[in-house]
Amino acid sequence: MHELVQVARLESSSRGFRHTGIYHLLWAIWKSQPDLFSAWLQLYRVEIPPFVKMMETILRPRRAGGGVPRDRIDAELLERALAAADKLAGERGESTEVDHLFDVFPSLPEDPIVSLCQRFSLDYRPRTQPAGE
Repeated sequence: MHELVQVARLESSSRGFRHTGIYHLLWAIWKSQPDLFSAWLQLYRVEIPPFVKMMETILRPRRAGGGVPRDRIDAELLERALAAADKLAGERGESTEVDHLFDVFPSLPEDPIVSLCQRFSLDYRPRTQPAGE
């Protein structure tokens, strides 16, 4: 998980973002583990190509001086998700993995998959089952 977070931070910086947000990490997961990421989206009954296209849209390079309030919100969401995933892994006596991140999405102030679907009017359904079951 640490490596994916580093990839997300480097990618966000190279694109001109002041903050690394939850979608930078989700993009890193999509690129490195597309089958797992696709399985996550299937639990929400989200069509994969439109979701990925909308992630690309929000992760387009920023101009200098950019940075919108949503970037800060997404960065805070990333930090909360990572902290919750670390806590969950610790409770299970495991090292933090990508699955822990997905397991904590419903407990966050906003589920990033649902949020992106709502922001771009993509069809989705509530998760059909908790991850790991």
